[in-house]
Amino acid sequence: KNFTVRKVGAPPIDPSKNYELWLISDRLQNRPRSLGVIGTSDFVARPVLAGYDADVINSGTYAVTVEQSGGSPDGAPHSQPVFIGKLIETVPPASSTPTRSR
Repeated sequence: KNFTVRKVGAPPIDPSKNYELWLISDRLQNRPRSLGVIGTSDFVARPVLAGYDADVINSGTYAVTVEQSGGSPDGAPHSQPVFIGKLIETVPPASSTPTRSR
């Protein structure tokens, strides 16, 4: 239940702001739950989904807002989402290194 966020085409934002990822589900009373700040690197990985039911994770909507530096101070989003979508499960490609047996 780890997740990795990959920033693809995200425009740069003011250095005093951060992107923040949210999980939205009717099973959570439609109250967005912060999954944390998305840092400046291309990939962000975190284990924060461990506290959520698999149905919530798989059927939830994920949104990204622009928040003050360090993220929302009160656990609620303070801007309209700049990105919104569903979870996409991916697996790393198989190794391209051939194996040999004797």
